[in-house]
Amino acid sequence: MFESAKSKLARGEYHIAEFKKQLENFSIEHPGRISAEQINQCLISAKPFNNTDSTILRVTLPREIPENILLTIGDAIHNIRVALDHITWSLVEWDGGKLGHNLDFPISHKDIADYQRVCAAIKTPSTWINDFFLGCNAYYQGLGEVYYWLNFIDNMDKHRRIIPVLRAANLPDIQTYNSNDTKSIFFRGNTINLGDDANGVICAIPYGGRAKIENGGLCSIELYFDKIDPNIPDYYIRTPIASVLSAFHWNGCYILGQVEKLIEQYPKV
Repeated sequence: MFESAKSKLARGEYHIAEFKKQLENFSIEHPGRISAEQINQCLISAKPFNNTDSTILRVTLPREIPENILLTIGDAIHNIRVALDHITWSLVEWDGGKLGHNLDFPISHKDIADYQRVCAAIKTPSTWINDFFLGCNAYYQGLGEVYYWLNFIDNMDKHRRIIPVLRAANLPDIQTYNSNDTKSIFFRGNTINLGDDANGVICAIPYGGRAKIENGGLCSIELYFDKIDPNIPDYYIRTPIASVLSAFHWNGCYILGQVEKLIEQYPKV
């Protein structure tokens, strides 16, 4: 039972691993780069740094994201989302309920009242099945809102490509020195958020000082979802896409695991 849902979840997991590998290869072939830039004046940590001919360290990321990466993200999301529909269909079929093209995992774009209506539309003999779906709270701002946003992103990908953004770089170790060669600021493999312009200042080198940068100044990169909707929680745009995909997959597996336990606990009506 639930073999098709398990296949979809396995396929989603495969695409997540594929995406991580693609991103790793892209990061190796097109890394972020740290460069030193001479300036007359800049603003570092909200404090003016006004010494003439000062130097800052800036990281720049590649602008273009390969098409195959974009497609793999969409494939991962779609397989996980469809797995929920397969779980629902198999469960209702097992219970002898009503099947049809409108039968899918209940999600509401409105509130709990609308979500209750969507769950009640599933016609099946065992009331515990409707109660289970009600408990998933898969509606906007519900406790199961993760399923709402999984569905939202999946639907968005059906109409236009998901365009992630390069918003952060994983820096190599950086040690800056003062003019007398004493140590100043040390960065140990920090991740820096660059905002949406993929080009940001790391720090200033003390006037007359220098910087020692490991790994030839090359940085690995991270992909994030853009702010695809004004109401999307910060988690989905501040967390690397790889982690968001893994969270979606975990929640899909959680639904499957709960349903498998319940059908052992409750007999058919």
